Amino acid sequence: IEQFYAQNADNLSRSILLAQAHDRYERKKLSIETRLNHLVSKQNEYEQAERFRQLGDILLAGYYTEIQGKKAFARAYDYYDNKEILIEINQNLNPAKNAGIYYEKYRKAKSSLEEIRSEIQHWQKSLNQLDTWLHRLENETNPLIIAKILRKGGTARSKEKPAFPCQYLDFRGWRILIGRSGKENEDILRHFVRGSDLWLHARDYAGSYVFIKAKKNKSIPPEVIQSAAKLAIYYSKARKNGGGDVHTTFVKNLRKVKDGPIGLVIPYLEKNLYITFTEAEVREIFQEYQTKEENLI
Repeated sequence: IEQFYAQNADNLSRSILLAQAHDRYERKKLSIETRLNHLVSKQNEYEQAERFRQLGDILLAGYYTEIQGKKAFARAYDYYDNKEILIEINQNLNPAKNAGIYYEKYRKAKSSLEEIRSEIQHWQKSLNQLDTWLHRLENETNPLIIAKILRKGGTARSKEKPAFPCQYLDFRGWRILIGRSGKENEDILRHFVRGSDLWLHARDYAGSYVFIKAKKNKSIPPEVIQSAAKLAIYYSKARKNGGGDVHTTFVKNLRKVKDGPIGLVIPYLEKNLYITFTEAEVREIFQEYQTKEENLI
């Protein structure tokens, strides 16, 4: 028996390591495919941008009959396609406001489509890299090298120091930092943000500081600001209200409070956003992100 284990120790070790590799591969693959499916669904929706504008025009004309049920619809004549159609509406809103919902979908779709396509390419490339990684391990005969590659890829037990002292995510190519305590806020302000980065915080409520990292010669898209503002409300005492005011300003317009609590700042030249959110919307934000703690391999 001792001779058997001595002769087969390397193979047994390699089998165990490859089993671990396959387990990690399947988990990562599922995570990437889930993101891809979500992004493709969004891409299909956003590719209908022009149609959203047309539906807004039809509703704005006001010539429709409401049909009520579990969902409310407008029966209207589509003068773009020369036929009668049904358009989903909010029965509590007037024609202009219902049209506004579709115009907002149009604007969001137009501004987000290229970013969504870029994200899809990124995750498709990541999936290919993941396949290459697994094939490399399967073709490796030395268990020590396999173990080294697995360790390099990181595990749930990894002690590697995180890139930021806070929760963070990449949303449609923009890095968002979330400071959940005075200490985290202080660390972020001292070491991880610049004057051109955007700061968001729930107005009149205790809560997290949220930051969007700026990019050179690029403006932060409105939908990214809206999503970050939802996170500011979500991670604040205003969360129970389902919405609230969020003030935003550039980091260069923040002033520390002399002798005040750690991390506390006073904003200047701020703008105000009124934000509402649902739990489903917050989940959708996190479905689109990749943290550094979730390395591909």
